[in-house]
Amino acid sequence: VTQCYALDSLVRGGLLTLNQLAAELFLDKSTASRVVDALERKRYLRRRPHPEDGRAILLEPTAAGRRLHERIEHDIIAAEKTLLAELEPEVREATTRLIARLARAAASGAKVRGSGVSRSRASDLHQYTAAARTLTPDPRSLIVD
Repeated sequence: VTQCYALDSLVRGGLLTLNQLAAELFLDKSTASRVVDALERKRYLRRRPHPEDGRAILLEPTAAGRRLHERIEHDIIAAEKTLLAELEPEVREATTRLIARLARAAASGAKVRGSGVSRSRASDLHQYTAAARTLTPDPRSLIVD
């Protein structure tokens, strides 16, 4: 699961240093390093020199990593569509509006009980909202002011 979040952060956020990835995922540096090592062994990411800081290394997803991310995202959305399809239309629409609002709050860097919400966690909410949108008859019903 942590490897999926790391790959998601790199695909969505672009090039990151190990320290940036660790902060993004709320991991200590040694744990983040093990996650990166595992992804690199599987050839889902590669390390490259930082152009401005000779001591830093940038992490970037490989083509295989991007393909895996796309498959995972597709599978998650498909599973969430199935889950949402079981709800009554009015419950589905209310749930979708709530999730869309939570996704916007998370993406804007809102704090939840004093701890930050990473882009990866915000992207989970965005994916759920995307799945819900496909099941909502009127996309305008997702707009929450």
